[in-house]
Amino acid sequence: MKTGLLAVGAASLLWASPASAQRLRPAPSLLFSRRAELSGVPDTLPAVGDHRVSGAVIGGLLGGAIGYAVGRGVFGSSGGGSACAGCESGDESATTTLVWTIGGAAIGAGLGYLMGRSTPKKGSMLVPEH
Repeated sequence: MKTGLLAVGAASLLWASPASAQRLRPAPSLLFSRRAELSGVPDTLPAVGDHRVSGAVIGGLLGGAIGYAVGRGVFGSSGGGSACAGCESGDESATTTLVWTIGGAAIGAGLGYLMGRSTPKKGSMLVPEH
C-alpha cells in the first residue's frame, strides 16, 4: 500500500503543472492589451499650469511685510516699541524684527503656494477634441 501511494505521489509531482499564481512570468496586463488600437492617443496628459510660484512669491512678500510690522510693534503695542516686551537695546529689537519678518515670509509663502496650487492658469484647461 505504501509503495502504491508513493508511486502515485511521485507521478503527480512529475506531471503536475504549476498553478496560475506559481508562474515564472506574470500574466499579460489587461491595461496594456489594447495598446495597438489606441496607438494614436498619447498615454500622458499635457501638464496643466498653476500659480504655485507666483502664489508663493506674493504670499512671502505679504507675509514678510506683516511680520515686519508685527516685529516693529505697529499692531497694538502700547509702548510703541517692538514686539519684544523687555527689549531696550537695538540688537534685540532688530533680531526680533528679523525673526518676525522671516517667520511671516515663510508662513505667507507656504499659504500662497497652497492657494496657487489650487488655482489653474486660465489658458491651460484641457478642451476635448471632436
